[in-house]
Parts: sequence; structure tokens; C-alpha cells
Amino acid sequence: MIKRIAILIAALLAFPAQALANDLEGVWALKIDDAVIFLFELDQAEDGTWGGRWTRPAEFGTNGAVFARMSGSTTLEAAGGAEREGAVRLVFRERGQSNVFQFEQTGEHQVRMTYVDTPLEPFPLIRVPPGTAIGPFEDGRIYDRDNAVIEEPYVEPAPAPESETFEDVEASDLAEESAALDERDEPTDDSGLGDDFLSDLDAEPAAVEADPVEDVLSGDEMTEERACADLQGETPPSVAELDDLWGDDYEQIGSGLDIREYTLSNGDTARVTILGERIYVNRCGAEG
Repeated sequence: MIKRIAILIAALLAFPAQALANDLEGVWALKIDDAVIFLFELDQAEDGTWGGRWTRPAEFGTNGAVFARMSGSTTLEAAGGAEREGAVRLVFRERGQSNVFQFEQTGEHQVRMTYVDTPLEPFPLIRVPPGTAIGPFEDGRIYDRDNAVIEEPYVEPAPAPESETFEDVEASDLAEESAALDERDEPTDDSGLGDDFLSDLDAEPAAVEADPVEDVLSGDEMTEERACADLQGETPPSVAELDDLWGDDYEQIGSGLDIREYTLSNGDTARVTILGERIYVNRCGAEG
């Protein structure tokens, strides 16, 4: 009897967490005072997989505790998503780096966002209506995460108006539309779909990735072939030659000097310093 009561209590305690986990779809904002700093839009497909978008300032500075020098807006599409024990993780790739965010619902319109594999404390997010924009940002102002909004009234957006049914259309309107269609010229090539787009229809379909999160984190999607041998030899490449060879997918290290860190095709890293038109190799190979 006692065992049955314990099982019942455990089931009752687990129910709210599961109900919240199923309500992570929507738009969530990191809002400090009256400014929206980040927006995360989470979507769940019919097959149960997760995707989403991350909208943030195009330019900003932060140490995780405060945000400053924010301007513009940019949106990144999630490269992969997965649900683990009621929490959802999304992966965003940018300049060869992966950012992994975990979302756990803590209230009806509240979420805790964790920046995975960083020492930063979780950030509180609130639900906001679709179409919400980031900002507004004031020049010279510093936004402290201690002032993050943790609760705010949420108003469900009004449903879209129902589309007009066939019975609502007057016969005269149908006649006018039919006459207009008869007078149209033959279709032109101004549709915006070029030969390149049409040729893609004959391409073999891409293989389905079993685990998009792990595939993204593996770094197998690098477009340039990069190796330490590219930096060796009697005459190292110039800055322009390196840009042509490896592209602009690198991480800027520190400030002041132009120090770049590239991820090589085999997973190793190369760190170089740019002085004028010359390249100085700090290190190249496996980190150790």
C-alpha cells in the first residue's frame, strides 16, 4: 500500500514538469529593463524534432553580466535541436563556432536559458508575442542582467481573421476575376527563379541526419580544406592569400592586435597574428 502511494505521489509531482516541457514552443525574450536583448523562437515539428531562431544585436559587447554597445539586428537559424529530459537544446553555428543553448520552462510564461559549456549563470526568459523586435537600445547605456525581467503579463495574439469562403464571393466578382485572367499575357521569365534553382530539382536528395546536434558539433561542415601545411614553406602566404585559401571563418582573439584562430579540417586549430601584410604563426596543430 505504501509503495502504491509513493508511486502516485511521484506521478503527481512529475506531471507539472512534463506539462511545462510540452509548452516550450513560442517566442522567448531576454529583457533587461525596457530593452529586449535576445529573442529565441522555438518550434517543434510533427516528428518531434526541434528547431528555432536566435535574434540578437548585430553588434554588442558583453561579459555575461552586463550588455553594452548594442546596435542592429541579426537572426541565426538553429543548425540542430534535441529534447533531453524535458529540456530543449538548440545549436547555432557562426564563424566556425557552435553556441548551444538549453531551455527549461519554469512557469507558465517563464523559461530558464542556459548557455551550455560556459560558466555563465542561467538567464531568465519571458514569453513574448510573435513579431516582437529586439531593443530599443540607448547609446552609452549599460544593461545589467540583474535587472532582467522575470515576469510580465502576456496577452495571447488575436487569431487571424477567417478567410473568405466560396459562398461569400459574389458571382460578379468571379466573373471579373475570370475576365482578368483571360486578358493576361503569357508568363514571363521575371518570376525570380533562375536556371540554377530549377537544376536543383534534379539533384539527389540529401541524406537525413540521425542526430543534427551531434553532426553540427562535430565540425564536419567546414567548407574550406585547411591544414597546417598551408602555413609552412619558405614563403608563408600573404594575408590576401590566406583569406582566399581559408575564407573569413575564424574567431578573433582578444583586442588590439589582429589575432585569428582557425579550425582546421581535421579538428586542430591554427592561431596566427596579422601585422600589416605579414602572417606570424603562433601555433598550429592539436591543442595541448
